[in-house]
Formats: sequence, structure tokens, C-alpha cells
Amino acid sequence: MALPTRITAIEISAERDRRTYHSRIVEPEASTPQAKARGNLYILLNLSGTGTGQARLSRQILNTIQAIYYEQMAGPITHSLTQAILSAHSLVRQSSGAASQTVWRGSVACLVVRGRDLFICHAGPAMSFVAHPDTVDMFPAEIPEATTFLGDKTAPDIEFFQTKLRGDARVILTEAHWLDHIPIRAMAAMAATPDMEASIGYLRDIAEKTQLASLVIDIETKPEAWSHIPGLEEKPGGTEDLATAEQAPSIGEGPAPSYPAVEKPSRLTAPRRRPPVSVPRSVTMPSGRPRSLQPSASAPASHATERQTASIEQARPVGPAKVAEESPRPEQSSSAAPEAKRRRSLWRRESAKRGVARPQKRSRWAVAAALVIPLVTALLVGAVYWQRGMARTRQFNELLD
Repeated sequence: MALPTRITAIEISAERDRRTYHSRIVEPEASTPQAKARGNLYILLNLSGTGTGQARLSRQILNTIQAIYYEQMAGPITHSLTQAILSAHSLVRQSSGAASQTVWRGSVACLVVRGRDLFICHAGPAMSFVAHPDTVDMFPAEIPEATTFLGDKTAPDIEFFQTKLRGDARVILTEAHWLDHIPIRAMAAMAATPDMEASIGYLRDIAEKTQLASLVIDIETKPEAWSHIPGLEEKPGGTEDLATAEQAPSIGEGPAPSYPAVEKPSRLTAPRRRPPVSVPRSVTMPSGRPRSLQPSASAPASHATERQTASIEQARPVGPAKVAEESPRPEQSSSAAPEAKRRRSLWRRESAKRGVARPQKRSRWAVAAALVIPLVTALLVGAVYWQRGMARTRQFNELLD
């Protein structure tokens, strides 16, 4: 379901008939009691007859319907609309009998938007088309053949229809005589087309030729958020919250299902760092040279471990104080000389193999690809939207033909 966020209403009538009041748009403030109890009211009036003062009478009829509808705050919406239409019928009857050779007849179509509910009221030969995102509804389902109008000796039949918003919608309030000049499918296409300007332009052309009037209401919506989500211990089908009961799935008779206990997830902790690998102490070369690798006698290291340890040792040079502190004893210097020479040569070879990684230059092809790919993507998207627009235009022209 959806809730209305913006409503646009446009009257369609002949240019030379602008002085006559055909419609009334009433949108109270959302915080007022009238808006909460009665919502927005949209009225279309088609009045015809012989006599003078048609504009004044039309304004009085619209004022009467608006006043009585919003004055009766108690009771259902259909009751308030019925009283308003009957009062308008009495007003037309009095105006017709006030002077000789004055006869007025009319029809009324009303739309009430309250939350996600749409209420439609017809008196006389009136019709309404409601376009949802997936279908177009026509009210009534058959073309009305009303024999009574507002102002006749007997009051006209009052019909009510109700539907709900399922997304963005468009409502066209009109008179049954429109179908004498435009087919039903074309009128449904005018309600369903996303191009509102094209729809209004087409209806204006017919209104100029026929002096008929209609009212187009475009409703933009947003998804409705649940005001209450039942817990595990509650029954979704209760009567405390009607909106929740409508949206909840039906549950069969029987004991309430049991749900397993859900344990609260423990707090995530960062993995502990591995303890640093202890590097065996090696004999430090004189003259402050970096320490080289001294393989352990109990566990000889592999070539990869040897390179990793050598890099660690190279990153931490030993100062002169450290060299003096860890210098070998005099009795070990004679026996460690060949071993020190071998370690020195090994350290030079490893240093030459490692080298210093030079920063690689950015490839020109990567820069060109970064510029060309977004441009090609934008062209493809534009082509797809252009093809969709052409397809909608062809479909719209086929519906009109």
C-alpha cells in the first residue's frame, strides 16, 4: 500500500466557458480535524440548462457540497456525501422554479482522498477512471444510462465506489457524454499514460469542440511504513490495529507455534596478533655492519625463512654502542673468522637479489580506459532510455488510433 505525498488537480474545459465554475478542489491542512476525518475533496460539476446566472448557481452548488461535507464530522464519509448531494439537488430545484422558462439539470462526480483510501461518488450520468500502476479501473463498470439528474422532480441515484492506492495513481472525473466523442480505451489510455501533458492536451482539444468538462487528479505516493510490528507472543490477526491485521497473513486455527530461543551473539573481538618470531642471536660484524643471519643448530631455516629474517635484520641496524656491547670474546674471534666471511658474502648476495623496488609508472592504457569506459556506459544508457521512449510513444499512438 501507499500514502499520497503530492496531489495535482487540473480542470479541463473549453476556453470560452471559463467563467462557469466546473470544479472545486478542497485540501485542508493535514493537522486539522477536517483533514483527519474527511481528507481532501475534489468535485466536478456539469450544469446545463436555459436561463441566466449559470456561473452564480454553479458556485452556490459547489459551496453547498463543500460546507455540508465538512460540517458533518461524525459518521461515515458516504453519509456526509449523500447529505451534500441531496442539498445540492434541492438548490437546483429551487433555482429552476424561481423563474419561468428556467430549467437547470446537472451531474456531480466527487473524489475523496483520505490516507490510502479513495472514495468516489456519482450523482447523474458521471464516470471515473482510476489508473493504478498495473491496471485501469472504470467506475461504474458499464456506461451509465441515468434518467434522473440534479434538479429533476425525483432525486438522482447516488453511487459510491471505494478503492485503495497501490502506488502512483491518476483519476479522471468526467461525464458519460465524453464517451460519445472518445472511445473507452482511449480514455483509459489518457489515465494510464505517464505523459500528463499529452493527456491534458488531448482532452482539452475535445473539450473545445464539445464544451464538456472533466477533472484530472494526479496522485504521487510513497510506500506506507508499518506503524506496529507484532511480537512473537502477539496474534497478528487481532483487532487492536486494523492496518496491521490487513497486512498480516492469515493463520489457521490451532495452538500458537513455538519459536526456538535465539541466543544473543557474543561481542566480536579482533584476532590476536601472532607473537613475534624470535630471531636467533648472531655474531655481530665489526665496524657497525648490519647483522646477518645465524642459522640455528637445532632447527635449520629454509631459504624463504632466511630471506625474511635477513630483511628483518636489515631494517634494524645496530649502532656502535650495540656493536661494542655484543662484540665476540677474544677466544672466539680466531675460530669465527671464516664463518664471518661466509656470512658477509651471503649477506651481499641476498642484498643484491632483493634490491629496491622502483615505483612503476602508470600505464597510459589504464588512463585511457578509465576515461572511455564511463563515456561508453553513458551512451549505452542514453540509447536504452531513448528506445524505451520511442516504444512508449508508439504504444501511446497505437492506443489513440
